[in-house]
Amino acid sequence: MELRKFIREILEESGIVIGQTIWSAVVIEDQTEINKITEFIKEKEYIPAGWNIPSDYHMTISLGPLPGSLRNRGDLNKPVELTLVTIGISDKAIAFGTYGYYSKNEIPHITIAFNPANGGQPKDAKSIENWTKIDNIKVSGMIRNLDWKTEKPIIERTTGTTFGTASREAWAGATFFPDPEDYDQYGNNIEDTQK
Repeated sequence: MELRKFIREILEESGIVIGQTIWSAVVIEDQTEINKITEFIKEKEYIPAGWNIPSDYHMTISLGPLPGSLRNRGDLNKPVELTLVTIGISDKAIAFGTYGYYSKNEIPHITIAFNPANGGQPKDAKSIENWTKIDNIKVSGMIRNLDWKTEKPIIERTTGTTFGTASREAWAGATFFPDPEDYDQYGNNIEDTQK
């Protein structure tokens, strides 16, 4: 049991936790993409003095794990490009409206600031009603299941067979599903028929 504890500590220090999935999101992880958002915010002076910035930039997909239909097609832990198209401002939060991937929110968005002096929290961006068009900006993120407390990606324990080619089996602990190009019209694995 000490080995498991040791492995868990190493994973957590690396920014990955093993735990209960609470929500799924497109997380902007790459520093270049984060800088793209930050520089645009500074250039346009969108954030008033005294407002807080969230701990990360993400577009919520759903509460709970990634929906089964998206997970089954292999979207978990894959990159996705979002386009920031609007800015929404309320007395509690400021967010960029986005498109490019599914979200259960009525208006998919990335929260960029919230007003603690007015009781604002990042989640208040869901209630923004006034949206204004902006110059479109494209940012890349990763589809993740996240732990609510730490906001870190979760390594999920899965069972079953791993499918697909070796390049698709890169992420530890994930179950991958076959891609259509791996099979001929009769359902035979192309790699197996070429041996």
